[in-house]
Amino acid sequence: MRVLCVGMKIWECFDNLPAQQWFLTVDDRIALENQGLCLDLINGNVTNGNQVQTWQCTDNDINQAWLLQVSVTLRFYGTHTQ
Repeated sequence: MRVLCVGMKIWECFDNLPAQQWFLTVDDRIALENQGLCLDLINGNVTNGNQVQTWQCTDNDINQAWLLQVSVTLRFYGTHTQ
C-alpha cells in the first residue's frame, strides 16, 4: 500500500525493510523501491528546516530532483522562483 505525504525521519537501519529500500533514479530522483514514491521537497520550499515527504514519482517534478555530490552530501537540486 502506497501512502503519500509521509514525512521523513532518521531511523535505525534494518536489513530488507521495504520502507528503507531507496535508490537513485537516472533522472536524479530518490525513489522507494517498488512503490512508485519519491523523496519530495514539500512545496519546493528551500528554507532551512523544511521537511521532505514521500510523493508519487512524477516526471520533471523539480521538487523531486536531488544532487548527490562527491562528498556524499545530499542536497535539493530543483530551482524555484520563491
